Amino acid sequence: MKRTILGLLLMASAALSSAQTFPAKIQPSTAEDYVFLLESKGYKSYAVDITSLKDHNYMIEPVIQHYKDGKLTDNVIDLGIGFSTQDKLSGYTEEDRQKLIATGQVYDAEKDLLELCEKIRIGFMPTDNPLVESLKFYVTSHGAFTLPLFFDEQKDPETGEVGNTYNFRPFVVESIELEKFIPLAMCGVSWYDTKGGFFRFCGEEVLTEGMSEDILKSVPEYYIIGMKVHK
Repeated sequence: MKRTILGLLLMASAALSSAQTFPAKIQPSTAEDYVFLLESKGYKSYAVDITSLKDHNYMIEPVIQHYKDGKLTDNVIDLGIGFSTQDKLSGYTEEDRQKLIATGQVYDAEKDLLELCEKIRIGFMPTDNPLVESLKFYVTSHGAFTLPLFFDEQKDPETGEVGNTYNFRPFVVESIELEKFIPLAMCGVSWYDTKGGFFRFCGEEVLTEGMSEDILKSVPEYYIIGMKVHK
């Protein structure tokens, strides 16, 4: 009889446990949720803090290097452009200055600053062409550009299937030295792993200025996006 009662108690306890509920609710999506969504579709963005330059006006020169099989190619993308880290209000008429100030989006009217670049933004976006990635380089709204990055086909040697997929890595940036090339981010194409039988992109998650990381020996083609800072 005691065993029967004990068995019933255990069954009742199990039933109560299975019926337990825990609170949950739908929440508004945050910026982090959208980042996850965009990255799953091939978008990637990096930002580099340059607030150490805020006390003076500097010129940011974007520099793009193109590598194949680990070697810098002659296909140098000479943009021949530079962007100021400070956009001044004094470049506008008094009427236009007042209109800009009225928008509430002026950085500091007393210091004559319409915009001040506090960070460099680098973004990568997929395109309709599987052999092209789109680069966005942003300093301020008056200093930005978009540029296509062209890649060779990467094929499965057995089927001939083109498998161009892209991945990205940031560089460690600890300081800014004037007139020196500073690498900021890498965009590279996946390579075919003959042993595994698939395309892959794996290795170090962060790159250093010396570019000695093993992953750069495996990526067949990549671009280094960087900058030079001039006073």
